[in-house]
Amino acid sequence: MEPDLRVGDEERERTVATLHEHASRGRLDPDELDARVEAALRARTGSELAALVTDLPRDLPGGPVAKRRRPEVVRFQRHLGIYAVMSLFFIAVWALAGGGPFWPAWAMLGWGIAIGFQAVRLRFPAHDDAGGEERRTSGA
Repeated sequence: MEPDLRVGDEERERTVATLHEHASRGRLDPDELDARVEAALRARTGSELAALVTDLPRDLPGGPVAKRRRPEVVRFQRHLGIYAVMSLFFIAVWALAGGGPFWPAWAMLGWGIAIGFQAVRLRFPAHDDAGGEERRTSGA
């Protein structure tokens, strides 16, 4: 984090999470935590955020504060897991029914295409809606 550059919400939230982690380990009392969190939320530059944690150890026992996964990635992983379980269920029903034509392929194919589209959207995210809106309306 560059000291003189402006920071965004992500950097502020990361600092707040670090402060809470240090407070949970007894390094900050509740009043000091509140004051530092308020200062972190008002911070505009990297140096303002850095000043809030300079007197605290850099390496937290147990590793750094875990980075949260994006909600859309969590949703995709959940959908993929459900797809895998249901595919196995369909195959088990097919096998227990005595085999024959492999009808689970149709359900797995349709659902797999939907999962594939979701994976492509995660891999190649669309630009923000405001920018896309401007491009569409300026060409008209």
